[in-house]
Amino acid sequence: MRPILQPSLVNGPFADPALFVDVLFERRARPLTLFGPAGFIEHAGHRLASYTWNLVENYGFALQEAMHVNVWPNRLAELGLVPGAWLRDAKRAFIADAPDDTPLTARWREGDKLREKRLSLGTLRQAAMQCVPGQKIACVSDVACHADNLQGIIRLVADADLLLIEATFLECDAAEARRKNHLTARQAGSIARDSRVREIVPFHFSPRYADCEAALLREARASFPGVTP
Repeated sequence: MRPILQPSLVNGPFADPALFVDVLFERRARPLTLFGPAGFIEHAGHRLASYTWNLVENYGFALQEAMHVNVWPNRLAELGLVPGAWLRDAKRAFIADAPDDTPLTARWREGDKLREKRLSLGTLRQAAMQCVPGQKIACVSDVACHADNLQGIIRLVADADLLLIEATFLECDAAEARRKNHLTARQAGSIARDSRVREIVPFHFSPRYADCEAALLREARASFPGVTP
């Protein structure tokens, strides 16, 4: 499955948390819905209140596809078809559970010629398409590590394919982490383990560890092996 959601950190791991998520195959403008705690919209309206977010006990979000449709190119070739933009409409019809007799028109270019072939959704569905659970990504930063908060985080990020999570302090500095409402690397790994996520990207490291980033990654891996540097 080629991931539809393509997240990447805007800043480096030692800088302020910022995430860009590219959504493949969809380039048309759509409304963006924001979710957050009380007062979140007001914060967003003031440049996300970038220097007061540490006062928010739990800053995080999750994005999840409802479902994902795989299309096998080799099966398309057996039908005499070539992948192209026409597959967007086919996938939408598939997800909407349209009837098998729904007509589709496949169009593609071969050199300077436009090719076209008509078929039914049922033919494509049976021969070359498969529906699988959708991708889920999550991001957690600037969080206070207490029991209620951790339960909320685990519910939010449960079973994510990718979790980007702060690992701001080493465990030896856990008291400082509590005082500043941040996670240690070990706590980040434990959250990932308890949430059954597949992979994590630790970030938002304290500048005090600029010369020992590897120690933060080792500590996260001690609790959860699926760490991507």
